[in-house]
Amino acid sequence: MQATSLGALRAAARYDGSRPLLAWLAAILAHRASDLRRRAGLRATRPLEEAAGMAADDDPTRAAADHELVERVTSAIDALAEPYREVLVLRTAYGLTPTEIAHALGRAPGTVRMQLARA
Repeated sequence: MQATSLGALRAAARYDGSRPLLAWLAAILAHRASDLRRRAGLRATRPLEEAAGMAADDDPTRAAADHELVERVTSAIDALAEPYREVLVLRTAYGLTPTEIAHALGRAPGTVRMQLARA
């Protein structure tokens, strides 16, 4: 959060007051998290594991299949080109609408919707 605040202060001159502040801050946070994850070589699999309903205690076969699915989805997201990965993360991880993403990234809403569809 401190890095997001510092990034917001540094980029304050670029903020468009007619756009939602929360979406702009979420974009800064997403960029920072992406940079840190890329540098550390880590993969953010926990939320995907929870969404997949990991059942390691119930059925080892299902747990292995779920883990493989999480790895494949994470790899696919990581392999996306930057504009697609960026909008997909803002949509799925932060729940922003395409319009909010467009405002946060300074893109046309139609462009963001197309990038989401392609992602």
